[in-house]
Amino acid sequence: MNGALRVIEIDTVDVKVAAELAAIHEESATAAYAHIFDSPFPRQDTQTRWATYTGRVALAQSHDHTVGFVAWQDDELDALYVRPEAAGKGVGTALLGTATNTTRLWVLEANTHARRFYELSGWHASGRARSVWEGANELEYRRRR
Repeated sequence: MNGALRVIEIDTVDVKVAAELAAIHEESATAAYAHIFDSPFPRQDTQTRWATYTGRVALAQSHDHTVGFVAWQDDELDALYVRPEAAGKGVGTALLGTATNTTRLWVLEANTHARRFYELSGWHASGRARSVWEGANELEYRRRR
């Protein structure tokens, strides 16, 4: 992205913001997970997740358009999603730089692109795994503060 990218931490997730987070989540996940899941995207669950989220959230905006977000609570990174048209342009790196106190996250094992992104950003697989959604596995990643 060009110099127009800005990251803004928001105080509360209201109805409008929750809808925007859910839309970005769906766009990003649909593109990133197409090779992993063949079932429909869980739109209602995602909308509920963001409407009830109580952690911290920062939005990445370019030319007054939200192109991604990061969400975290305490030391755990809960989500980092970037719209497909903004992927590979530094948005994820800028968002990750906002959640500086995070030291733990879970990422789909089959999402090699995201795993590589986190590894290049100083994270490493801890060796822990868990089974989620239709038998897909997530790996825990850690980083030192």
